[in-house]
Amino acid sequence: MPVAETGWIVSNPPYGERLEGTNDEFWREWSAHLKQNYTGWDINLITSDLDLPSYLRLKAKRRTPLFNGALDCRLFNFEMVQASYRKP
Repeated sequence: MPVAETGWIVSNPPYGERLEGTNDEFWREWSAHLKQNYTGWDINLITSDLDLPSYLRLKAKRRTPLFNGALDCRLFNFEMVQASYRKP
């Protein structure tokens, strides 16, 4: 549970060789946890897996190109909101 009403989380989750295969259930559960418990927070993920937002079922607010060592990566910024951005 968060220690404040708003904040930032920056993470470099496992991807590529560090994560064997895709575990869709893990990403869905983690995303649901973030949505339920971190409304008002900014979540930032560094990854070379450009499909990560689709695994999380989140739309990135920003995508910033960067390198993690020699890996071409993106810093995805997600704004956790209580309501969905999706149109009914």
